[in-house]
Amino acid sequence: EALANHVLETSLDPNAVDPNEGQYARRCGVVKTREVSTRTTLLVLRFRYHILPAGSSTPLLAEECALAAFTGRPSDPVWLDDEAAEKLLTVIPAGNTSPEQIQQALKIVTDGYEQLLPHLDETAQNRANQLLTAHLRVRPGKKADVKPQLPPDVLGFYVYFPVV
Repeated sequence: EALANHVLETSLDPNAVDPNEGQYARRCGVVKTREVSTRTTLLVLRFRYHILPAGSSTPLLAEECALAAFTGRPSDPVWLDDEAAEKLLTVIPAGNTSPEQIQQALKIVTDGYEQLLPHLDETAQNRANQLLTAHLRVRPGKKADVKPQLPPDVLGFYVYFPVV
């Protein structure tokens, strides 16, 4: 538990760098692999929702983490299904990436983030609708509304390049 807490806390702290190892858990990265055929980006997201029970002025907070992935560039993404996104967590690196290529790949995603927001917001709304359905199923006869807190938080992103 202590190790998990340390890794999570240092992954978000830009000053927590081991001079021999670098950061323990990075929030972004670039990987060359034989398991993708085109540039693919994986986003690690946190969705937050306010559940508003009827007759109450105090919302309940719900959170979840999820993955979203696309091929291509943020200006013209082709979104992958959940199963394909999850599979990216297990790819095996197959080559080194130059620091310049890493910086360029990460800059493309960060600069193009605004272009991804319509899809991410739509995903958040769809997940909010699923949460509402589940909430009403366990509380039959009760009324409620679920509002996603937009935009979702990006906890990290990873760019995968095919080995040429």
